[in-house]
Amino acid sequence: AFCPYAQSSSFEFCIIPKRHSCAFQEINSEEMEDLALMLSAMIKKLRTILKNPPYNYIIHTAPNMIPRRNHWHTLGEDFHWHIEVMPRLTRMSGFEWGSGFYVITTSPEDAANYLREA
Repeated sequence: AFCPYAQSSSFEFCIIPKRHSCAFQEINSEEMEDLALMLSAMIKKLRTILKNPPYNYIIHTAPNMIPRRNHWHTLGEDFHWHIEVMPRLTRMSGFEWGSGFYVITTSPEDAANYLREA
């Protein structure tokens, strides 16, 4: 797990598996267990630091791999499935909607340190 440099939310983090795979459904039972332990540990850290905040998580996985015209032929090699967890600490308002930029109140480096120490 790591806190990405370009976050859309303070304390956002990503979980990326060690073994390359483009599709979430390709993980084996051992990897699923490791993922469950990592996700559980990270959510507990968020709850400790931020007092049980609301959050969203997204599983980014490869799309349907049925070959078709103009298909991304190297998707399996290029894309790595991952999970993004984004605490909902603030509301998007005019600046964010208008500019497409996000207001981050805690740097990714500080957030990573807080999560590491929790």
